[in-house]
Amino acid sequence: MDSRSYRLGTGIEEDKDDSTVFYDVDNADVLELKSRLLAEALTNDAVITSELRSMIAKGNRRRKIVMCNIEDPGWNCKLREQGFDSSKPTCWVLEGLTYYLKNEATVASIFHTMHSMSCSGSCLIVSVTSKGSVERAQSSKSELMKSWRWGIDEPDTFLSSRKCGGWHCSPKDVVPLGDERANYGRFPPNRMGERSGILYVTARC
Repeated sequence: MDSRSYRLGTGIEEDKDDSTVFYDVDNADVLELKSRLLAEALTNDAVITSELRSMIAKGNRRRKIVMCNIEDPGWNCKLREQGFDSSKPTCWVLEGLTYYLKNEATVASIFHTMHSMSCSGSCLIVSVTSKGSVERAQSSKSELMKSWRWGIDEPDTFLSSRKCGGWHCSPKDVVPLGDERANYGRFPPNRMGERSGILYVTARC
């Protein structure tokens, strides 16, 4: 239910020469629910302000929906069908996703495909969790955390490997959740990532 395509879209000036596009890639049921909730919000004057209404309208103009399971082969073809242009720099964002993917081979394949679709100047931003955190999640009281499947202890080495496409990534590109280098006012400065095992990783093509 990420709203990044709406929040970031409002900061882009409406310009006929600007080709920035937000591709929202997710399972069909999630995207359908998001579209329904946004449509309902637009008609509810009791909960939506003119500013939010404008934000949703602008976001819709720059957002393209790609309904697919990213674990399935061919998701990249569906992305291209929606107009994705690999000759233009891309910022891939995978937040709160990788821990739910089924295994390392699947994760590596996704990163490899993204790298193959990226030109110079492209980057990848992804949140991952440690192997220990996945093990602890299995005994968690949270049903959501019990569904965690994959973790990695050295994400920079993993992303730099040939099986992931050879992204440029070093230890300094890996920071814990809540760290001042990857916070943007969203989390309290209490090094919560060190306890949760959630890490934010940046890599370049």
